[in-house]
Amino acid sequence: PEYARAGHVVVHHTAGTNSYSAGQSASIVRGIYYYHAVTLDWGDIGYNFLVDKFGTIYEGRRDGLNAGVLGAHAGGYNTGTFGIAMIGNHQIAPVPQPTINSVGQIAGWRAAQSGFDPSGTVSLTSEGSQHARYRAGDTRTFNRFHGHRDVDHTECPGDEAVKQWPSIRAATNQAYSHVSNLIAGNPGTNPNQQNQPPQGTQNQRPSSPKI
Repeated sequence: PEYARAGHVVVHHTAGTNSYSAGQSASIVRGIYYYHAVTLDWGDIGYNFLVDKFGTIYEGRRDGLNAGVLGAHAGGYNTGTFGIAMIGNHQIAPVPQPTINSVGQIAGWRAAQSGFDPSGTVSLTSEGSQHARYRAGDTRTFNRFHGHRDVDHTECPGDEAVKQWPSIRAATNQAYSHVSNLIAGNPGTNPNQQNQPPQGTQNQRPSSPKI
């Protein structure tokens, strides 16, 4: 794997079913793993993290919790990104509140750990891709917290998700402020929590496919 310090967050949806139970979420993640790692031959899940509609956070690409591993989720802009995928189709259905809360928690935590303010902007240069919205070498300013459609030709993360940007960004900024205070050791915070991912994060890896 390749590594790069994260400097911005890209939010996705998986565009699959919205009708699944809590017990089916892990199998959906395993299915995404097989598609990305085997069918597309990426070697692993493209996203750094996934979040189901119940708010459970799943580690995607290995080392997403502990290091700035490079994902494969934003063609032309993968370097320095942190990709979070919401499990479901948010072109047709709103993002549930538990998902919003958990996306905010993991995005804010990673932003604080990586040292960037998710409410800010960043200048990015396209590395070029068949999916990229802008040609290789094109430099533009983006929000540090943005959707997949901002950089690539896609509907992702869906119109309904984009309508909820204010809520998702507010949750992210709140978590970022909290973790930043922990890192700074401000009074009333517990510095022992600063390196811990949000509660409920599942770091179990999907079983290797039989091929």
